[in-house]
Amino acid sequence: MSARIEAGTQRGTTLLCAGAGWGKTVAARAWAVDTSRPVGWLTLSAADDDPATFWTRLSAVLHRAGGPVPGSATPRDGAEALRLIDGGPDGLVLVLDGVDEIRDSSVLDGISALLQYPPSRLAVVLLARSEPLLPLHRQRVTGELTELDDGDLRLLADEAAQLLAHHGVDLDPPDVQAVLDRTGGWPAGVSLAAGFLGSADPDRRIGGFTGAVPSVSAYLTREVLDGLAASVRSFLRRTSVPDEISAELADALTGRSDGARILAELERANAFVTRSGSRAGWYRYHPMLRDVLHQALSTEDPSGITALHRRAARWHDAQDDMAAAVDSAAAGKDWLFLAHLLTTRSVPLLLTGDSVALATILNRIPADAYLPDAEFGLCAALLRYCAGDHDAVPDYVRRARRLLAGRSERDRRPIDIVLRTLDLLAAGAGGDLTAQTEAATEVLDLLVDVPVPDLPAMVQYRTLALAGKGIGLFWTGQQDESERYLEAAVAAARASGVRSVELHAAGHLALLAYLRGAVTDARDLALACHDPAGATGVVPGCLTASVTLTLVELDRLDVRAAERALRVARAARTGATALSSALVDVAQATYARLGDDLPAARAALRRVRSETRLLTTASTLARWAALVESEVDLAEGLPERVAPRLASSAQDDPLTRREAICLARAEVALGDFHGAEEILARLGATSADLAAAVEYCVRDVLLAIARRRADRVLGDHLPELPAGTRDGNDRALRHRDWPAEGTVRLISEMLAAPPALAQPDEPQPVDRLSERERDVLRYLPTMLNAQEIADELHVSVNTVKAHLKAIYRKLGASRRREAVVRARRLGILRGAE
Repeated sequence: MSARIEAGTQRGTTLLCAGAGWGKTVAARAWAVDTSRPVGWLTLSAADDDPATFWTRLSAVLHRAGGPVPGSATPRDGAEALRLIDGGPDGLVLVLDGVDEIRDSSVLDGISALLQYPPSRLAVVLLARSEPLLPLHRQRVTGELTELDDGDLRLLADEAAQLLAHHGVDLDPPDVQAVLDRTGGWPAGVSLAAGFLGSADPDRRIGGFTGAVPSVSAYLTREVLDGLAASVRSFLRRTSVPDEISAELADALTGRSDGARILAELERANAFVTRSGSRAGWYRYHPMLRDVLHQALSTEDPSGITALHRRAARWHDAQDDMAAAVDSAAAGKDWLFLAHLLTTRSVPLLLTGDSVALATILNRIPADAYLPDAEFGLCAALLRYCAGDHDAVPDYVRRARRLLAGRSERDRRPIDIVLRTLDLLAAGAGGDLTAQTEAATEVLDLLVDVPVPDLPAMVQYRTLALAGKGIGLFWTGQQDESERYLEAAVAAARASGVRSVELHAAGHLALLAYLRGAVTDARDLALACHDPAGATGVVPGCLTASVTLTLVELDRLDVRAAERALRVARAARTGATALSSALVDVAQATYARLGDDLPAARAALRRVRSETRLLTTASTLARWAALVESEVDLAEGLPERVAPRLASSAQDDPLTRREAICLARAEVALGDFHGAEEILARLGATSADLAAAVEYCVRDVLLAIARRRADRVLGDHLPELPAGTRDGNDRALRHRDWPAEGTVRLISEMLAAPPALAQPDEPQPVDRLSERERDVLRYLPTMLNAQEIADELHVSVNTVKAHLKAIYRKLGASRRREAVVRARRLGILRGAE
């Protein structure tokens, strides 16, 4: 500090402005001892706010600093007194301690004239608790003013330790830091802490040192509060309740309208009120001053602090500041209002993934505060969810819903939405995808026409419900219908800023593209969940995207990229749901199978199979796991297991492209070329992706082998593969786990096999569609789902589903869009339909 004051005297004027007890005088006197310049020191008080008194005392100070002996007469004005400086030594520094006590305009004019001297002739150091009434703006503009404040005087750990030791108190570094935390580095506070801790009382600990300690309270009362108007002291007491205060919150707590002016004046006066560094327009009171104010408020009005906390809670709620509203409600023991806050705003907290933070809030409500209200019932259900007891949540939700009986529709619906949303989350966490889909559908229905004031987080609830329904439909085998909900969820999440839901839904869109065989689209969608900085790869929270990227990179033969993506998926697995954990296991099994580590693949698949409850509703996961296990069977030379497993997995649904290829490979391994041809004849090459190109090439090779035309097909198709796959067709084909002895040898053996059972035939005509099937077909190009089609045709949804299966079978299609394309090609469906 001495060096900074010395540097300031070389430039002109130095202003050291800080509140009581910050050590302004101590710091300046330490500098005065060390400096080589002559120093004149004048300590001012209210009595010096008189021209005759001020100039008389100043002339005496200048004389002691080496100036000429003043005349016997008292100087009549500043100009006469200033002539004394001209006769004094060069390089004189004048210290005016307490200059903010001066209000007289003639004295202030004289001091202003002093500031105009060149620093080589006269430098001035001003010490003040608040900004002095001097025209310092000129020197600020010219750079001739050096300003120091309480931030420069705040003690560091080593300085605090030295000050404590000076008072005979030796503390370990953690305890010194605790003193600094309580005092904010305020030097007077550290000295008072030394007196408190150095007492003969052995029970005194750092935790007991607060602003309520008599020595601290007396100091702050005398040095800070007593100098303020009674109305300002009352303002400070009522606004000291929250950790931070703004002008608007101050007005809400005091019922006044001058909060902005008073706070600004208190800050300028260095009355232990400072601007918050985190939010513009907000202020903080020194923690020890808050203790003093709270003590005074409790004495004045014992229930005042509680009432003010409750008022602050409602103000924060109106400002949509959930965290501050919760803190204020808990501090005011307003448990019913806290339960109301959690009712309308709890799920957005869960969307951040921080259930621990929510549980901390819930645990602030004491058990004996719970009432037979739906809000408290919801809080109990939330506690079970945060504790991971997802199976218990539905019972708690049902109890809370029963407590809604008798309430008006408007009062009941927001709470019911939150309860059903909690059902949705619990079902997803527990792996019941059917229940998740049903709950999400109910939430979306309940959200229709809900006024925003009744449910401030309505947009987030809708976003979560869209994602919940899309994901539920995806895993329960309704992938065409799930796509529109997932896309809507991504758009809604972006609009509402719910990044976690956006990533989750986008990751499922990527996985959907992969399972449909659109590998390039899947990769693009997965990489959209990428860290913009490119430093960490896929965002760890988006587990589904990292799983998708693992599978895509395996298809692209980029093992290193697949390893990186799988590593991210494993890291994100910690604390994940059963479904997310199973996804990682399926990806791990795929990776291990392609690396010929079949025991590891089997182990990963056993973990998936152990999730029997999950597999009961997640039919897509069950089929996917069955497909990977069938590919492991082929790699282990057990093709006879494939057909029964895939048939059991798919049941009455059409086989997917990947399932059909796996089954065809099993038929070839068993020598049934006719069966393989029959299966593969239904597939058509529609993708330019590497995996699809290889698989369709394999399909044509198999068909050609069955027809004894392999040479022509190999010549026709292998040149069409993407660049980088012609360096040995064995490598290109083996990445799909073709027999380990190599494709060329396999083809040679098959060419030497007995003549194929199948002979070249013209493509068989599609079975004739019934009239009712054609009626259903007309709705496939629309966005209507099965239930909506059933409503249009006035039949049951099961009837529509049966017709859809028949349409898919007759058209050789595996999904809705493919059926539409083939029907149009065959002329069954006109383009406009």
